[in-house]
Amino acid sequence: MIGDAAVDSGGHAFGLLGAEAWGDLTHWIKTWAEYTLATAMAGVGLGTSISQLKGLGVKPRLVGIAAALAVGVASIGLVSLFGPLIFV
Repeated sequence: MIGDAAVDSGGHAFGLLGAEAWGDLTHWIKTWAEYTLATAMAGVGLGTSISQLKGLGVKPRLVGIAAALAVGVASIGLVSLFGPLIFV
């Protein structure tokens, strides 16, 4: 992030926040992002009916498995390709 780069070089994030204030702000944002994601995932889970899913048949399950495998293979491929280029 731009703010992190400024703080790391000894300055203020966006010219306003010192290192401690910037750390507090980013921690607060991360915490609330986790809470809102958990709430959204719970909402999706609570709105899912197992009996309706059973009635859909085999094809939707196969499509879901294929999509999950495609995402997994693409993720592993991209991490293998670009991972060595990332320096921390």
